[in-house]
Order: sequence, then structure tokens, then C-alpha cells
Amino acid sequence: MNSLKKTTICLLFLCIGVNCVFSEVPEQINFSYISINEGLSQSTVFSIDQDQRGNMWFATYDGVNKYDGYSFTVYQHNEEDPNSIANDISRIVKTDSQGRVWIGTRDGLSYYDEKKDKFRNFFYEKKGKKLQINGIAEISPEQLLISTQEGLTMFDIKESRFVDDFFSTAMHKIVASALYRQGDIIYIGTPVDGLYSYSIPQKKLEKITPITETKQIQAILQQSPTRIWIATEGTGLLLLNPKTKEVKAYHHSSSNPKSISSNYIRSLALDSQNRLWIGTFNDLNIYHEGSDSFVSYSSSPVESGSLSQRSVRSIFMDSQGGMWLGT
Repeated sequence: MNSLKKTTICLLFLCIGVNCVFSEVPEQINFSYISINEGLSQSTVFSIDQDQRGNMWFATYDGVNKYDGYSFTVYQHNEEDPNSIANDISRIVKTDSQGRVWIGTRDGLSYYDEKKDKFRNFFYEKKGKKLQINGIAEISPEQLLISTQEGLTMFDIKESRFVDDFFSTAMHKIVASALYRQGDIIYIGTPVDGLYSYSIPQKKLEKITPITETKQIQAILQQSPTRIWIATEGTGLLLLNPKTKEVKAYHHSSSNPKSISSNYIRSLALDSQNRLWIGTFNDLNIYHEGSDSFVSYSSSPVESGSLSQRSVRSIFMDSQGGMWLGT
């Protein structure tokens, strides 16, 4: 019988990890934690990314945090400082291809000026109200696709302004719950209207017809040209083959211990071995393709090294193959 591999991961109300090698045999994973006790400003981590210097960035409900491996720098809004971040509630942090760090907040889009250690803020207003920035995807080195609760828009980086007429009216009106770019395609998940794809070279929007009548799409990830994973809020995990349009659904089953642990999926990521990690409302899951099954990792008050909390909101693999989990 194969012995269990013992993998160390660090969890940060967030989790950090080393390279992990998985077999079909469930292995023990020991989690360690970075929390408010170590300087994290707030324990709910919505989004994780890494900048070109290797710093980790965490978007939380009370400011955005930069972590250099030793200590945190917390950036919060200051009404008296126009160069502070736009709002403490930060939903998304994104590093673009040029190494620039962007943060979507409740009140607008913030750009981090690394040289000055300050922010530049850009506000997208409708009817006199500043709109929340929920998602960011790079179209080109000078253009960002931005999602708000009122629809999609383009942010022109060179001109420092939002451009409403860049997209068709139909695309502009889409309210997106998830944005994900793979190659020249940006996938757009919605709360009630399924999945769309936007071709950057062709500037063409298409609805992916098999994904309809589903609940809110929380995350999208393409593992290979024939495998697109779609996380939903209540209808499980979907696997789409974009070439054949076939869809396979994975649902939680109380009678099957190898099924996914929850139908409420919050985050998706690949590790250095191209294995799928799934953050759910109830536990972390790792998908094993060979057996087409899931292994779940939970939280236990009596078990040392377990998850700090069962709900995994965000997952990110850093440049060294470490896995970070925001809970």
C-alpha cells in the first residue's frame, strides 16, 4: 500500500504552499496560516494575485494587502488623501502583462503606482453614483475589460478613462459575475444568462449555448483546448468541451464520498502538475482525472494542520508553484 504523501501548504485565512505532486491516492496536506494575527487587515480574502517583484496581493473587505513574505503593507482609503485606494472594500486584484497592479473596489478602479507607493483612482459613474468594479480582464496592454453591476465597459489605460462605446450594445449590457481570459478569448460568466465568449481579434461576442439556465457562474478556467471548467453557485461544477459543445455536470452526493463536497463552487485554479483545485462553500476539493473523482480537505478544530475555515473563496498558484487559499 502506498504511503500517504505529506504536503505542506500555508493557509492565510489564506493558504500558502510548496509544490505539490498528487497521485490517485489521497494524501495528507498540512495547512499553516497567515491571518489578522500576522498583519492581514481582514480575514475575508476575495482575490489573490502576485506582482512582478514576487509580492503577494490580497483583496479583502477592509483594504488591499501586499505581502513580501515577511510582513504586510495594508492599503486603506483615506478621505483626506486622494492618492489612497478608492475604497476599503476591494473585490478583485489583477496584475496585467506589463506588471501593473489593478484593484477593483466598491467605488472604482485603483492603479498602484509602485514607484510612488500610491494609487491613482478612476471612477465609473452612472446617474451620479460611483459603480463597484467586480471584475478585470486584460484585452491588450492598453485596454482592460471591466465588469460592474450595470454591465461591461472598457478602460483605456493610456487615456485614463472608461469607454462605453467600445463594445456592442449587447455586450455592454451584460452583467458579468466572472471574467477569464485564455489566449485570445475572454470568457464571461453571468448570474442568470449562462456563458459567453468574446474574441479579442474579431471583436465578436458569442453565447455558448450549452450553458443555459444555470445559476450564477462564479469562476471559469480552461485546463486544455477541450476542457473548460465552470463553477456555479448552486448547480455544481460543469465541464465544457468547447469543440463538441458537450457538458458534463458534477454534483455533490451524500452517498458518494468521492463526489464534489458542495454544489456551491467559489474558485478554481490549477497547480504546477495541472491538477484542478476547487474552492467550495464546504471544503477544498482536488479533482483526480484518472478516477474522475474528488478528494476533499476540510476544517477541524481538533486536527492540527487542517483548513482554517471550510469556505474557500479564492485560490492562486504563485510563481514558484505555491498554492494560496483565501478563506
